[in-house]
Amino acid sequence: MEEAKVEDLIVPGDCRWDEETIRIIFSERDSNLIMSIPLPKQQMRDQRNDKCWNNSTIMHHQQLIRKAHNFLISWREATAFQNLANQVQPTMNHKWIKPQAGMLKMNVDAAINKHDATMGLGSVIRDEDGNFVAARGAQWRGIFTPREAKAVAIREALSWIKSHNMDNVNVETDSLQVVQCLNSKGGVSSFHLIVEDIKHLLHNFCNVFLSFTKRSANQVAHVLARQSCSLSDYSEWFHTPPPIICNLLVSDLC
Repeated sequence: MEEAKVEDLIVPGDCRWDEETIRIIFSERDSNLIMSIPLPKQQMRDQRNDKCWNNSTIMHHQQLIRKAHNFLISWREATAFQNLANQVQPTMNHKWIKPQAGMLKMNVDAAINKHDATMGLGSVIRDEDGNFVAARGAQWRGIFTPREAKAVAIREALSWIKSHNMDNVNVETDSLQVVQCLNSKGGVSSFHLIVEDIKHLLHNFCNVFLSFTKRSANQVAHVLARQSCSLSDYSEWFHTPPPIICNLLVSDLC
C-alpha cells in the first residue's frame, strides 16, 4: 500500500479506476472515496457539458491525474496519523487499571511552580494486584515548558528504575505529545533531545514500554509531583507509600 501509485489504480489504456485492485488495497470506505474522483474520460465529458452551458475552463487530463495523486497522498497522511492514534487510544483509560500479570505499572507526572521557578517530578510503582511497590519525588530548579517537564519526569523515572534493576514495567504518562514523539523522527529542540534520551534509556530494558493515559488515571503521580515542588532534593519510598497519596492508592482500586 505504501508503494502504490495512482497509475497502479487505473486500468491500463482505459481512463477508469481498477475497482478490483482498489478494493484489495483499501477499506470499503476509502475505496468508495477514491473511486468517486472522476478520471479524464468521465470528467472530460462532464466538463464539455459544463463548458457548453456555463463557459467554464476545461481541465487537462494531466491535471485530473494530479488531482487523484494529491488525493492519494492526503489519504496516506491521514491514515498514517490515524494509525498512530490507534496505537495510543487503547490505553486512554479514565480510571487507573492494574498492569498485566507479571508486570509493574509506573505512573509518572510533573508539576510546574512558576512562582518559585521549580518543578516537581513524581513516580509511583504498583504491582499486578495494585499494591504499592515504590515511589519517588524530586524537585528540579528551573522553568520548563509543560511538555519538557513531562519528558524530564519520564527520563528521570526510567533512570531511577534502571538504577534499581527493575524490568517488566508499563510506564504511564498523561503526555500524549511525548508518546507520539517516541514514534516519530527526532527534532532539534530541547524537548526532542529529552525524548531522544528516553529512547536510549528504553533500549536498556528487556520489557519496559511507555503508554498514554488520561489525567484522571494518573492522579497519584500528579499529586506526588505537585507535592515534590516543595522538596529540597528528592525522596524515595519503598513498600510504605508517602501519606499524601494513600487515599488515592485506595480509590484507584475501588
